[in-house]
Amino acid sequence: MKWARLALAATTLAMAACQILSGISDLQVVDDGGTADASGDRTVDGPGGEASVEAGDDGAADTAPAGEGGAEGATTDGGDAQGGDGQPGDGGATDAGDGGGNDGGNAETGPEAGADADAASAEAGSEAGGDGGKGSDASDAAADVVNDVVEASVPYEAGVPTNSPSCMGLPSNCGPSANESCCETITLTGGSFVRGYDGVDYTDASAPATLDYSFTIDRFEVTVARFDNFIHHLPQNPPQGAGNYRNEPMTGWNTAWNTNLPSSTSAYVTQVTSGSCSTPFYNAGNPTYPMNCVTWYEAFNFCIWDSMGAGRLPTEAEWNYLAAAGNQQRVYPWSSPSTALTIDSTFAWYQCGGTGGTVGGGPCSMPLTAQPVGTDPKGDGFFGQADLAGSLSEATLDWFGPFPVPCTDCANVTPTNGQRVYRGGSWGDTPGNLHAAARVSVDPAFVGATLGWRCVH
Repeated sequence: MKWARLALAATTLAMAACQILSGISDLQVVDDGGTADASGDRTVDGPGGEASVEAGDDGAADTAPAGEGGAEGATTDGGDAQGGDGQPGDGGATDAGDGGGNDGGNAETGPEAGADADAASAEAGSEAGGDGGKGSDASDAAADVVNDVVEASVPYEAGVPTNSPSCMGLPSNCGPSANESCCETITLTGGSFVRGYDGVDYTDASAPATLDYSFTIDRFEVTVARFDNFIHHLPQNPPQGAGNYRNEPMTGWNTAWNTNLPSSTSAYVTQVTSGSCSTPFYNAGNPTYPMNCVTWYEAFNFCIWDSMGAGRLPTEAEWNYLAAAGNQQRVYPWSSPSTALTIDSTFAWYQCGGTGGTVGGGPCSMPLTAQPVGTDPKGDGFFGQADLAGSLSEATLDWFGPFPVPCTDCANVTPTNGQRVYRGGSWGDTPGNLHAAARVSVDPAFVGATLGWRCVH
């Protein structure tokens, strides 16, 4: 494994002054009493986990703003409610995940487990490479994937892109020691695994998938400073089909979405500082905070721009592969056999809620103090990505719905309920929603304080 950090290319771009406005209080790191894994080893495997509920501190669900289609398919997130955008911690509705073992269901699409079962039934007999047959073949193929555990030394390589405009002029001040480029990327080889499965609380193994290619993805979530570069050098709107997935035309940019993009730098600044978003990190005084209060459309547009028209959001399968460590099928991105259920504030930033004080696992004073990207290296995933669990729920390219089966290099291109898949849980979520197998749906036009993203280059 090679961690080569390349010097950023000199740029002639005149970088406009960053409009990050006011500072916030110092971070308060609060331990929720969990048992930490002292090794922080990324290269060990093992399942484990607990039930997934998209729930807040007080259990009262927020409501979605008019016209925004509801939050996560009429579910709410424990921090921002991801649709009501009320005060952090007001969410309390059960997510489309397992809901504590009883599939709570999504108001738009129905229970996730039920959707998965429907997909398995509809595609009965399709193995990973599927050619029809008995209905049990898909599960048998999935079991083969699970049992064939990846080697402990999966190769990946890190570097810093020299042609990403969001990276130009930025210091290397991200990561646990504040000395890494915030634009660092990781290239890894795909493989086979089972989507939405950890063998503990997510036990439906009917959705195997194979990624038969290598891909390059951000190590960190997109930061405030990178997004600031974007909004001060706004490009023209993307052309039709830009940022598509492996030349699949229905996964690229649709010019009908152009009306969902702010038309100017000032419009973006208004949105991410004083708009409808309850807790904007752009307005928080730290360029290494993860960028929130951005819609799915804006996140996708950023990724396209940042790789000269070729970037995109990760597919749900790619994201799940990262967090599950391939066919190790991890419960949390850091899980190992001895720490499969271990989670506390040394692994992730999560479970901040209520109307004051601190709750659960991370720096959670109210008003909220944010945490820079990469602060918890013990929580890094097997392939090196930081903050796959907690921090911000991350956008994927897929529409929300049943997993496509069979799946070799697949993405869900069918807008069954008009919602997009977000993964990984956030600073407002309980531990169950940080599972690698958990998924939620979000209206792509929603501006959420608990929503973020990283790009594939």
